[in-house]
Amino acid sequence: MFHQIEQNSSVYVGMLDQRAAFDAVWHSGLLLKLGRLCVIGKMLRTLMESYRNVSCTIKLNSHVSKSYLIQRSMCQGGVLFTFYYLTYVDDLARRGEQ
Repeated sequence: MFHQIEQNSSVYVGMLDQRAAFDAVWHSGLLLKLGRLCVIGKMLRTLMESYRNVSCTIKLNSHVSKSYLIQRSMCQGGVLFTFYYLTYVDDLARRGEQ
């Protein structure tokens, strides 16, 4: 960055709030990007099945909401989940290099 400033070039900065980043991962987009990285076969099918028809209900006191499908968000804490997230946001970083 300092080199661009010294050369009187434009410098663009992008900020990403990663506190809720795992909640923003779109399932279909992640699977597409993993497929492009040659994650195929049983591994990709297993991931597809683990994110297919994931639903959620909310319980507050004695009230329970209707079930709804979740199309974004992913598990957290697993060894591979950080890799999945980095795969998902990789093209954002690459756009900044252009």
